[in-house]
Amino acid sequence: MATIRTALKEGANNTQGDNTEMFTMICEMRKEMQEREKKEQALRDEREREKKQDMEERERERKRAEERIDEMRKEMSQLQQAFQVMYKEREVEKGNEEHQAHKEKEIEQTCEEHRAIQAQSEQLRVVHFPAPGKSERVECTTPPKMPCEVLKLPCEVSELEAFVKGLVEGLKENAMGPPRRTGRMAPTKGTVGFEAPCRSFGRTVTAGDNSSPTGAVTLRHGDRTVNTYALIDFGSSASLMSHETQDLLDVEGLAKPLTLSWTNGDMQEEPDSEEVSVEILDAKGNSLKLDGIRTVSAMNLPKQSYEGTPTLLLGLPHAHLTYGQSN
Repeated sequence: MATIRTALKEGANNTQGDNTEMFTMICEMRKEMQEREKKEQALRDEREREKKQDMEERERERKRAEERIDEMRKEMSQLQQAFQVMYKEREVEKGNEEHQAHKEKEIEQTCEEHRAIQAQSEQLRVVHFPAPGKSERVECTTPPKMPCEVLKLPCEVSELEAFVKGLVEGLKENAMGPPRRTGRMAPTKGTVGFEAPCRSFGRTVTAGDNSSPTGAVTLRHGDRTVNTYALIDFGSSASLMSHETQDLLDVEGLAKPLTLSWTNGDMQEEPDSEEVSVEILDAKGNSLKLDGIRTVSAMNLPKQSYEGTPTLLLGLPHAHLTYGQSN
């Protein structure tokens, strides 16, 4: 009986020892699992951080790329605008060059025609309207050579007055209202010359004869008409019109800067001058086209003996409107 108790007691002691050892092992395993879980969580956190940083970096790169694209678009837009400006300037320059070449060709053709006429006959007669107080017409044996040569009329004073009168009456036939002369010439004999170079359509012209005849005219462009005064001045190598009349007619032309040299010695710069074309009307409504009119801000003309200020100056290029020829 004592032996059985001893055996049971030893078995119980052995069982208790085994349980303690097992508990210790379980605790150690649990501790290892916790440490492993901590390490795995740390790794997951590290990966999450790296992933977040990578996404932020990509977002910054995307924004930088968008900003660069915007800058490139702006640069491209500026380049396109600059190209359009250059293209327009080139087109304007090309148009001016073509117009100038065409104008020079027309002038050269006119010169050749006048030279041919002069070569065919040197005895052409120019018949003018009668001088004031005379009923007969005056003839000069030497015709005006226009627009390429020097205009010289070796006539008596009465004949010269008749020539001027003829210019006025010629303008009267193509204008509305009676023209008037601004002065008379002294009774002397001589030769009057007006320089009219073939290529006088340049940057500098001379204008402003204080004894030039003046008349009332009607100008038209499109559906607009303007009643004004015109001054005849063959000492001017260009025909001029004021900007005010240009605006009233609503006419535009090619830009051609101009320098005016008036007979009183004044120089006038016209950087905004344009070359335009208008029509001049007669009393019956018939029209003649005036090409190559240069616009100016103001015309430095002498004071006239009537009310009204000329806004149109007909120079040598339009002398054919105010005189006639016959064989």
